[in-house]
Amino acid sequence: MPPSDDDDPQTVLIRVSGPDHPGVTAGLMSILDDAGAEVQDIEQIVIRSQLTLGVVVEVPEGRDLLKDVLLFGWEQGMHIDFEPVSSTPTPVVRGHAVTLVGPDLHPAELRAASTAIAEAGANIHRIIRLSRYPVMSYELLVRDGDEHKLRTNLLHAAAQNPGLDVAIQQEGLGRRAKRLVVLDVDSTLIQDEVIDLLAAEAGCLEEVQRITRDAMEGGI
Repeated sequence: MPPSDDDDPQTVLIRVSGPDHPGVTAGLMSILDDAGAEVQDIEQIVIRSQLTLGVVVEVPEGRDLLKDVLLFGWEQGMHIDFEPVSSTPTPVVRGHAVTLVGPDLHPAELRAASTAIAEAGANIHRIIRLSRYPVMSYELLVRDGDEHKLRTNLLHAAAQNPGLDVAIQQEGLGRRAKRLVVLDVDSTLIQDEVIDLLAAEAGCLEEVQRITRDAMEGGI
């Protein structure tokens, strides 16, 4: 049940869930803006067209804001509930970004990784799917726990599960910076020479190989 409005500002977590469609977030923000509410935190995710939106707001005194939000939810066909929370923001604790990669990550691999995290005393703060094809990958944002044990446990989990590969990085803005990776492809990333593959496609493999051989021997 929604908390009652009184003379003191109240900090409330508003949870909105239901079928996703345009205008839900915009409509909710319009109500909060008209009421003069302060948004302290917000997170939103959509999974298979199902929206989950969480907003922490400071409800202004003397405003019937929560009833307006409930009416909006009914009009939009969304489920809405409220929970009073502390007005003190949750401290930001930098943790680790754990990336799980595999050809097809099953519950067994996810169980191994999440168990490894829990046994290190860490907590999964958020899970985001990064890709589905050509490989499946998830990013887990992890807080707290022993860093050395976290790394050891996850590497052990990857070793015990051939379909699972794991990367562990310190969380922070630097991790999101763009990076350039330069590497030699010929006979390293692939076993063949790229120029030979292109020549074969063009129908002049023998000629290109002869030129390459002459160049390697100093004839050109």
